[in-house]
Amino acid sequence: MPEEKKEAIVIPKAKQTFPEPVTEAPKLLSIFYFPLVFLLFIGLLILIAFLPISLALKIIALVFGVFILEDIHHSLKSICQRQRQ
Repeated sequence: MPEEKKEAIVIPKAKQTFPEPVTEAPKLLSIFYFPLVFLLFIGLLILIAFLPISLALKIIALVFGVFILEDIHHSLKSICQRQRQ
């Protein structure tokens, strides 16, 4: 009685991934990214203060604006850190 050959599934190795493209940030951006975000926050406060809407909507707009500014801050920070490496 001949032995049956078991079929094996061969999974080829995945190709090596390409390195992430590094975006070059200007040198001034690495120095001024925190003051830039601070100035954007002050601008957000001034803009919301002069909007003719109710106080509850102003507070909601301020909360969403702060989250957006936080994302901008972390994006600029990561770009500057990648530039230093």
